[in-house]
Amino acid sequence: MYVFANIKNKKSLTTPAGKTTAIVGESGSGKTTLMKLLLKFHKPTAGHITIGGQDLEDISASSVRAASGVVMQENYIFSDTLKGNIVLG
Repeated sequence: MYVFANIKNKKSLTTPAGKTTAIVGESGSGKTTLMKLLLKFHKPTAGHITIGGQDLEDISASSVRAASGVVMQENYIFSDTLKGNIVLG
């Protein structure tokens, strides 16, 4: 599923459980902010986020991050093997 939306103007966003979801949009549309909120690097200043009906506040950051995969648009690959780059994270 692809979400093409200006996320910062959305009041809610629902994605299907168990599916891969791509968040894409123009610069400044809120993609990185959404990822930082979902991965618990920041707390929402208003409202709340639920995952599977459970409030994100009640889920540990390590659990959320272990169950998530994020590929940012600005990636850097070191001059190393594929394995070496993956190990570095």
